[in-house]
Amino acid sequence: MTPDDAVRAIAEALARLLATVLRTDPAELDPDRRLTEYGIDSLMGAEFLVHTREYFDVRLSPTELLTSGGTLTHIAHLIHQRLIPQRTGSQTPETAAAGGDST
Repeated sequence: MTPDDAVRAIAEALARLLATVLRTDPAELDPDRRLTEYGIDSLMGAEFLVHTREYFDVRLSPTELLTSGGTLTHIAHLIHQRLIPQRTGSQTPETAAAGGDST
C-alpha cells in the first residue's frame, strides 16, 4: 500500500470513529474539514482520542487533535508516521532479525 493510500485508509477509519462520537453517518464527514467545525467539545474530543488509541494503539494528545490542521487527514498523517517502524542506522527490520547488516 502506498503512503497516500495508507493515509486515506486511516482517515476513513477515523471518520468511522468520529461518526460514532458524533452519532452521525461517516459519509457526512469531510476528511479535510476542521474538527472544530463539527462542534466537538472537550468531552467528545476525549472520547474520540480514546477510540483512536484503542483502534490504532497510538496515543495522540488533545493539542494534536485540534492544532496544525485539526482535520481527519492531518490526524491520519500523524498516525501513519507513528505506525511506520523507526529504523536505526542502516539496518532494516529484516536484516536486524537475521543478525546481519545491510551492507
